[in-house]
Amino acid sequence: MIVKYVILILTVLSSLVSAQLRLEVKLIDSVAEVTIINESKEQYILPIDKTHVRPYEKNCNTFSDYESEFPAFGLMVNLLDSSAKHQDYVMGYRSFDDINSVKKNIDREREKLKNTVRKWGDKNNIKNYNIAHINYNLINNLVCIKPNQKISFKIKVDLYNITNQELIFYNYSLKHSENYNFYLSLCSYNDLDRYLTSSQKKKLSKYNFFYGKLESNKIQLNNSLRN
Repeated sequence: MIVKYVILILTVLSSLVSAQLRLEVKLIDSVAEVTIINESKEQYILPIDKTHVRPYEKNCNTFSDYESEFPAFGLMVNLLDSSAKHQDYVMGYRSFDDINSVKKNIDREREKLKNTVRKWGDKNNIKNYNIAHINYNLINNLVCIKPNQKISFKIKVDLYNITNQELIFYNYSLKHSENYNFYLSLCSYNDLDRYLTSSQKKKLSKYNFFYGKLESNKIQLNNSLRN
């Protein structure tokens, strides 16, 4: 019985926090204009990649499932059909006339990222490479929002290459006869502060990590995103 009450209280608190932050989106052709609004008296930090989006996944908070360049902190693209069913994505590899050249370029970029993460780990005294990688991405994708503040940014949305990666693509296969609703949502990561160093936590101590549910308004999918 006590466990049920605890779950109920946590659910209510999560709903209250979510009501204090709003996520709004407008679609102009293939560009999403995103606005985050803080209607509370608290200062929050949110992990959001403001340059990339990612496909919707129910279980979205496992970093080890993705390739190094996957935008783990991107807002998720949600597509609902006329029966309100979430559409699943297809993952594949893009084809190129000269795949070896493309692969060499990707390997070069991945090695560059590895060197950056190693230096980041050394600078912040993080010995585990995987933790250093998560820390690097987290710190460089934190959005700090103060009370009554609005933060806006634009992201290009390509349903045929959602994450805009060079080799691997995430794709929504849509029926032209079907009507879809589009919206963005934030992946609900838990305990992100465990990836921060003590000095980083101290620096960000005046902010609260946002762990609630955050979804934008729904928009009927326009033709420019289908083509």
